[in-house]
Amino acid sequence: MRFRLLVAGLLAAALTVPAAPCLATPALAARPPDLTWYVFFATWCSPCRLELAAAQVIYERYRSRGLELVAVSEDGPASAGEIPAFLRRYGVTGRWLRDGESRLLTRYHPAASVPFSVLVDARGAVVLARAGYEPGDERLFEAAIVAALPATATVTNAQSPGKGAHIVREAPGPSHTASIQSVGVARSSRFDAVASRDSRLLGAVGRLEGALRRGAWTAGVRADGAWLDDEVDGLGRDLRLERAFLSADWERVQLRLGDGHVAFGQGLTLSMRRIDALGADIALRGARVEVGDEDLRFRALGGLANSQNLDPIAWAVRQDADDRLDGVELLWRPVQTLTIAPYGLWLSAPGAAPDGADISWMLGGASATWQHKGSRAAIEAAGGRERGLQAEDRQPWAVFGRLGQDIGAATWLLEARAARHWQIGRAHAHLRYHEPPSLERDDQVVPGDRDVLGGRARLEWRLDGRTVLHANAMHYRFATDGSEPIRGGDASHVFGGFEKRFSSRDSVALGGGWRVERKPGGVSGGGLWHVDVDLSLGLPGTWSLTGKWNHRSEEALRFAGLEPFVRGLGVLGVAFRRRYVLSLLYGYSSEVRVRPFHYPAVEARLVLPRGGELRVLGGRLSGGRVCASGACRSLPPFEGARLDAVLRF
Repeated sequence: MRFRLLVAGLLAAALTVPAAPCLATPALAARPPDLTWYVFFATWCSPCRLELAAAQVIYERYRSRGLELVAVSEDGPASAGEIPAFLRRYGVTGRWLRDGESRLLTRYHPAASVPFSVLVDARGAVVLARAGYEPGDERLFEAAIVAALPATATVTNAQSPGKGAHIVREAPGPSHTASIQSVGVARSSRFDAVASRDSRLLGAVGRLEGALRRGAWTAGVRADGAWLDDEVDGLGRDLRLERAFLSADWERVQLRLGDGHVAFGQGLTLSMRRIDALGADIALRGARVEVGDEDLRFRALGGLANSQNLDPIAWAVRQDADDRLDGVELLWRPVQTLTIAPYGLWLSAPGAAPDGADISWMLGGASATWQHKGSRAAIEAAGGRERGLQAEDRQPWAVFGRLGQDIGAATWLLEARAARHWQIGRAHAHLRYHEPPSLERDDQVVPGDRDVLGGRARLEWRLDGRTVLHANAMHYRFATDGSEPIRGGDASHVFGGFEKRFSSRDSVALGGGWRVERKPGGVSGGGLWHVDVDLSLGLPGTWSLTGKWNHRSEEALRFAGLEPFVRGLGVLGVAFRRRYVLSLLYGYSSEVRVRPFHYPAVEARLVLPRGGELRVLGGRLSGGRVCASGACRSLPPFEGARLDAVLRF
């Protein structure tokens, strides 16, 4: 009863706020522009920042001649609130959208990595595509833009008003995309403390992905294969059709059969996405239908959770869980500035309990998003019943809220989250079907986030067009034993810094922060301080230089008490002719005493046409926690060599 009253009160409060559209409300362009420049980015992607700023400068020069800039965010629902401030920071005035299910990215770049940019003409043909970004890459796009646009004398540098989100309508006619990704590895060690697991490995994996479109119909497939020769596990092979789908997109009806990514609301209850940076890819294999227009839309879906079987991080093949998921959602926009989305979800996970029993969830919730000029708000609440994990059924619930506003040169953001027994899916992180708390850094992670209470605040101040100051504070109470989070431990983290762009090729960013964690009863659970440096420098001719360094001094609670250690990584990269990149890496870590302290490595990268690349790495990598779009994963250390190849057609 208390939960129902809480949800009703929160939704009533949300509906009394003046109204505005959600961040990714589609609005089709009246006619295709002469040339469209899609710049794919994410708020957690460091190279994307320079690329967006450089693309905006070129867009201002040529927009009067028929160029349109579309910034496409690959952020998940949990970090969507940061997108408007992120774009303002780099002066982006072109159109933008959030590609929540990566449909647009995989259409032009099946490898699905960011940063990625592509120029598309009015017929829908790709003029230029490029994966990754090095300072000076924008000159390639400017040359292609000049050659492709009509010869018109009028050029302007005037600012254009913000356009909000939209989707450009494709030109009619058949089209196709295809890519080949392959990885070869020769690992001599991963420095595992258990000797029997620290085995040598030879492996090769490959992925063939393609799609064919004609009119309203699209068909796509993806085949994954692996050959692994492990010193302990022996020889293993795997070849499977990992993804397949057929979709139809008419004016008021969309139908999809097969695999697809999906998210409800802010991702509090359901978010099945592809995050290649973490080797995570969970789709729903079944059917989905959507009926309606921008103001009222109903969608229903059902099928089995289809996780990526080949784990490129652990170099192992995992079996499908066969979790059953069915859901319905209604998107209603009563006024232009407000979107309300109630939904229901049913999930069954066979054998997911520690004792091998089945677990099932029956959940209901609603999301409301509001946006008006420089003000934004979002709220989502959900709850229901969980069966099978304990002798007694549990009643999990969760609430998430976000407020943000632009005030002159400043932008502030507040987020809050409360949850009890909230873990939808299996215990492993790669089979979690919802978003964790929204975080900016990997060291902001909340231990045991199924029972949490807390939030964060962010303030950003733009001193001028090229200088930004920012500060962030986070505090969460949490429990890892299923008890009330207010009675558990707590984690606090504050950090800040500044970023200065001198030109499209020259910039520097400095930051630092401090974190402290306490266990129940006030016992110290460790802490850390960190410093980060990120710089880019354009050299004479076609040379450029990039450098990064991050350092962390930590204390972690071990069996013998608090143990101090340090870890960090420095990268120095040199790019030549915007095609050849050489990077020197030096990592260090004293976290695990039986592992080496020094981790030197070298990487060479060759940029290929149409968004492809070849990448060779040799040496040691220290591993550690990596985060992307609110989700985190721990990477093991590595010693050996690796070859990555991406070919796009």
